[in-house]
Amino acid sequence: MHLAADRSLFRAALFVMLAATAAARAEDTRFLRFELVGVCRDIGAPLFVVNGNDGTEPKEIKRIDDSLTWTATWPTPIPAEGSVASARLGGSRTNSVRSKAVRIKGRPTEAFFELTCGKNAAWNVTIETDPHRSFGYLRYLKRLSEADVDSFEHEDHAFGTGKTFDVQLWDETINLRLDRSLFIHLNSIPIFRKPKEGMSAQQTLDRNDVVEAVARSLFGTAFSSADRNAIRTKKTIRELDGLTLTRWVK
Repeated sequence: MHLAADRSLFRAALFVMLAATAAARAEDTRFLRFELVGVCRDIGAPLFVVNGNDGTEPKEIKRIDDSLTWTATWPTPIPAEGSVASARLGGSRTNSVRSKAVRIKGRPTEAFFELTCGKNAAWNVTIETDPHRSFGYLRYLKRLSEADVDSFEHEDHAFGTGKTFDVQLWDETINLRLDRSLFIHLNSIPIFRKPKEGMSAQQTLDRNDVVEAVARSLFGTAFSSADRNAIRTKKTIRELDGLTLTRWVK
């Protein structure tokens, strides 16, 4: 089908879907559609993050002609209405939005995400731990408008080194998970505050660094001396004394 006709049909179906959302029944789907809007420059092959799973990519990603629309499939069914996605664009990222269920006669129901290209710069960040230990991270980005939702995205790395793409370093909160319930607030560690692009930096954490970073991940800036002391006595905190973090930014 010609691109213009396809898009016209899709938009018409989307309009009907929006009018009937309140009455629509819950439905799962593996079929996804992403459309980028706004000022989008130098878009190559975006990385789409669905329901916070930063380590799992959609399958069968196809760009529709030269448009800013991609279709894809997800490994397992997800809610067509209300799932969450964002996109990494190579030097920038979008905020997260909820999907709308789109039903076109003769096609499977799709989860449709309309994503607005971001204006703020973003960088790829690689983290290495010494001694090597498994870790994960949790990224948080506050929504920009009523059309967005807050972003909570995560990924695990088993071998002590991991890369996360298109981080808005001054807007996002990044917590490094070193244990099931232990998170280090990376934004409070000096080597992550004002990194220079293309440069690596290394910092060995003493127990005070770890306690401060863990307290910030738990309480933000509102924590007391008693909170610090409670964290300091934990066995896992003692084990992290001397952990070296290295980060690269590109």
